[in-house]
Amino acid sequence: MITYYEAKKKLGVNTKALSKTPKKVIAKLQIKNYNTFSKAKDEVGYIKFTKKSGQKQKLTAQIEAYQDAGAGQLYTSWNEGRWALTTHSYTNKQDQGVALAKTTVAYLDKKSLPVPKQYGAIQLDAVGKNHRLVLQRDQQIIQLSSVQKPMTLLQIATSMK
Repeated sequence: MITYYEAKKKLGVNTKALSKTPKKVIAKLQIKNYNTFSKAKDEVGYIKFTKKSGQKQKLTAQIEAYQDAGAGQLYTSWNEGRWALTTHSYTNKQDQGVALAKTTVAYLDKKSLPVPKQYGAIQLDAVGKNHRLVLQRDQQIIQLSSVQKPMTLLQIATSMK
């Protein structure tokens, strides 16, 4: 696992000063190899969202999402290429999840996510800090977590090669 920190001063990688310097975790990147392509694919949790996935929500003229709610939780989900994207909010804060979904789509119109070999999934939390990305590259899974802001996750994701 690789942990990325933000600190007030420049530090070298794995330097002893890192343990004594005030810092904030900005992301964790983990890469795991699986024995088979199929096992790696199962780890992604990719879903092809359709009318059966919930109530239709227009994000742009070309992209429709589907909303599913239960126990006060609301999920707005859509697909872009081989990516499944979901925003989470609460049923009483529905506008926050939809707004984050629209902001995400607008951002991804300008920047591209890496191409997964088979699938990728992103969850962005409009009401918390539970943001994560899972990307399959053949038998390998790349997971990005512990990111504090949804746009930071998208910036990191779109910079991945």
